[in-house]
Amino acid sequence: MKKSFLALTPMVLFVFTMNSFLLKAQYQLHSPVFGTDIKVSDAYNATDMASKVKVADNGWIYILTRYVFNADVRTWRMYCSKDQGKTYKMVSGLDYTTSLAELNDADFVVTGSDSASMAIFVAVAVTQGVQGTYPSNCQVIKYDAAGTMLKVVYEYDWAGRTVTHVAITDDHRYPSLNSSFPFSVGVVWVGGDAAAGEDHLTYAISNDGGETYTDHFMYNQVWPGRLGKACISMGCNSDIGPGLVGVAFEMNSADNPWGTIGVIVNYYDLSGGWTTPVKIGEGDFAASNRNPTISLRLSSAGWPSPYHFSLITGYEHMGADVNSQACYALMDYTYFYYGCPQAQPTDLTYHYINPVTSFSTTELNFNYNRQSDQYYLTYLTTDINQLHFSTIDADPLSALTEKATFRDFSTYVGWFMKPCVDGNPVTGNAYFSWTDVDSNGENVYADSEESVLGINQAASVGEHLVAFPSPANDRVTIQCPGSESFGIAVTDLACSELIKCENCRSPYQLDVSGLSPGVYFIQVHGNGKSATGKIVIEH
Repeated sequence: MKKSFLALTPMVLFVFTMNSFLLKAQYQLHSPVFGTDIKVSDAYNATDMASKVKVADNGWIYILTRYVFNADVRTWRMYCSKDQGKTYKMVSGLDYTTSLAELNDADFVVTGSDSASMAIFVAVAVTQGVQGTYPSNCQVIKYDAAGTMLKVVYEYDWAGRTVTHVAITDDHRYPSLNSSFPFSVGVVWVGGDAAAGEDHLTYAISNDGGETYTDHFMYNQVWPGRLGKACISMGCNSDIGPGLVGVAFEMNSADNPWGTIGVIVNYYDLSGGWTTPVKIGEGDFAASNRNPTISLRLSSAGWPSPYHFSLITGYEHMGADVNSQACYALMDYTYFYYGCPQAQPTDLTYHYINPVTSFSTTELNFNYNRQSDQYYLTYLTTDINQLHFSTIDADPLSALTEKATFRDFSTYVGWFMKPCVDGNPVTGNAYFSWTDVDSNGENVYADSEESVLGINQAASVGEHLVAFPSPANDRVTIQCPGSESFGIAVTDLACSELIKCENCRSPYQLDVSGLSPGVYFIQVHGNGKSATGKIVIEH
């Protein structure tokens, strides 16, 4: 018996080709200004569609979609935009024949700063279609930047059981401190054991760039209580000590989507020995929650530490008026000693979005953006069916700031929305994906907000700094109004100085033709002030 579903016969699983009749990519030519919908894909007659968006270090945008095509096929597809969201092209995908192998969930991360070093890790939760015939499993499949499958890097076989939910994360944007580890990848998955009458939450960690993994049991729950959706975030690993991992998951009762949200915070290797979850929520309706999302953030981006972090957990809450509200729990950074990393309920403060309304606020999703040091949030309100974009300052943690609303729907689409948000690490711009329904079935859309916080807006030398374009080829124009003369330094991600110029005058044409494609820091200093941003080089 083959262990990997990728090795099953073509009747069970096949690689999706670009000319397949199941899915048609849409190539929009207009610029994605805020509020302009970009249709990424048409999935004819598809149901239960979900999408997730990730922005790579070089600014490429990847969108992973998962959906049910018919009674026999469940599938995921991955799309990529190399032009800031103007056009999307499908680069990879897998179909699962449900009679033998049923795709229940999928998630992904993108690592690396250029096309040569980038890797995409897709995690899938697969349940056998015929009891005892094939093993249910959690897999992590590695792809290159072009979407070519390289290998299965992780697989947990669980014969005779079910694997229902999976989530994956990494810490590649937090360079390890004095460590030989390139970056770490963390996977968490939920499975059910009918023979034992319990659900399991299992965690796997890779400290060698996603190549090899170590399994750690995290939590189990005896039926009739069932575990649901799980999500994961990671801090920073180092030779000083293991980094921190945070997991939020649904601890729901049987046949009831509303229940308790549990949060576990521990070291990467769970050496703290603590697996009792903190239950998120407050008041008489603390157990009426679902759909968690979580993020750990280092408290000092300039000096990574495996101990200092901020924690934010978002979720949906069902109140006394039977309207759901998007909520989030905040915990500011705290110093943790070895063996005692756990958060406590008293460490958390709770915040509600639009708490006094007659409509539901739901489908909360967020992601931390290092460039702007903010959490980006998107959520749906059902009064006029809008998606909202907001931010929370991360250091110190602040209350939510509403940025904008978009996508005013003519018809109510309810739970089909599943919005997702990520930020461009170079410009700070926010990118969104969501699903919608038309006469052909469900579709995936994308949008962008082009003026959140980029290098073009960073308050710095004199009045402000402008550096463009990014991505750049041979030259970068730097404007620095208010400064008669300024200096420029360009460094790589390891802080090695590659270009240095003094006595520059605005606008200055910086020659970057000698730099290899990738992500670089650019610093401008003058008049006793300085500003630092990122820029992407492409040739």
